[in-house]
Amino acid sequence: MKLTLITASLLALAVAAPAQAKIDNGSVNPGNGELFLSIWDTNGTIDDTADDRSYTRDLGARLNDFASAAATPVALAPLPSLTYGADALLTSWLADTADLGNLHWNVAGFDAYSQDRAAMTVSAGFAGATQNYSQFRGWATGAATHLAAVNALGDNTNTSINASNIATSADGAAYSGSTLWGNNVGTKTNFANDGGIGDSLNFWMFSETVSSGSATTIVKQFQFDDRAWTLAANGELNFAAAAPVPEPETYALMLAGLGLVGVMARRRKAA
Repeated sequence: MKLTLITASLLALAVAAPAQAKIDNGSVNPGNGELFLSIWDTNGTIDDTADDRSYTRDLGARLNDFASAAATPVALAPLPSLTYGADALLTSWLADTADLGNLHWNVAGFDAYSQDRAAMTVSAGFAGATQNYSQFRGWATGAATHLAAVNALGDNTNTSINASNIATSADGAAYSGSTLWGNNVGTKTNFANDGGIGDSLNFWMFSETVSSGSATTIVKQFQFDDRAWTLAANGELNFAAAAPVPEPETYALMLAGLGLVGVMARRRKAA
């Protein structure tokens, strides 16, 4: 099912007034948090944060759109294919970006109610990580702190609109590149979950395997098949199956076909 979650009316609204985000971390709709996109600009110097800035967007899609709500969830089938065009705020934000190479981004969603699920992008090469139950519980806490600051920047009365807002490092926890969020949920994960513009990031689900306290229980985790999130230079965000890589025989057939077309063209020219 192809969902395009940006419309002309929403774009018009974004142009008319600053867009604001209210992202549900699973406390408003218990256990079923919304996914959100974070992009941050380090301006090339990680240590100098004075001019750093970020963009956050409520994607509207929820954890239940991807996996069952059980303590040991399974992926839904078929998984959705999602496309988000850049809204007016992101288009403007990107236009003011000096170097797209300094941008980092990730997508995540959390259950801050019963804290048994979290979904997020993972950096290239990730193949699973040993994450214990206590560490996992900290993810929802870290996300809640960050999202509370993000939501405080705007109108908090509407939790259903898929809106966006921007922050700077002066906004503290609302800035996506801060030590309270960044590429590891504020140092609460032992792996990175970000990528750069043009990267495709795999999407993983994490869940607790027990309902109450254990510091050593390993968190269940699985990848959503071959699906990946991709963020283009124009701000378009996609969640879709990766394009299949042609087999060597396919390349050979393509080259043979091109050669045949060339031969036929030369014969017609000679005639």
